[in-house]
Amino acid sequence: MSDSKLFPVFLNLDEKDVLVVGGGNVALEKLISLRMTGAMITLIAKEISEKTREYIKSFNRITVLEREIETRDLDDRFLIFAATNNSTLNAELRKYAKQKKIWINAVDDPPNCDFYSASVVDKGPIRIAISTNGGFPGISKVLRKALEIVLPDTDKDSFQKLFGIRKKLQETITNSKERSKVLKEVIATIEEKYFQLKSLEELNKNGRDT
Repeated sequence: MSDSKLFPVFLNLDEKDVLVVGGGNVALEKLISLRMTGAMITLIAKEISEKTREYIKSFNRITVLEREIETRDLDDRFLIFAATNNSTLNAELRKYAKQKKIWINAVDDPPNCDFYSASVVDKGPIRIAISTNGGFPGISKVLRKALEIVLPDTDKDSFQKLFGIRKKLQETITNSKERSKVLKEVIATIEEKYFQLKSLEELNKNGRDT
């Protein structure tokens, strides 16, 4: 891999056709991360684990085909996740996907990836994605845990209210300079609460208290 940096994006998968190849724990992780995207998912796997099978029962927007994957299964997909431990198969799938100009992610197999999945912190209206360019996914998980301590689940409603405040200010304060001043005061309050912690010990204490 070159030293070039990845370009971070958030994809809108609502009503998009997404294929997941594989039925084990890795495939399950992808299904969990895709569930709230609104994507129309097809899962194809010769074998499906009990955990994955159980999760699928509560998943409305999914088609399951319990058989070997065929290259034609990749046709007309918006996005593909190859969640298998077979590098040879991943390479074959990527070769075909590239011909069809479809992005594919071969999980834990960087040479066969057109994009990498990020480790995500999801706090209501706020999503933070962390990536290591596919080099060390474990580091992403550590950083995600640290951010989850700083931004506890109890603050989801607070963030939603802040978004509502901004929208209301846009409607009620027509003077852009005055509105900008108020919003800066709101942002300063957020900075003071979350990003002026004195030490790692205080960070850990904050996580335990919440």
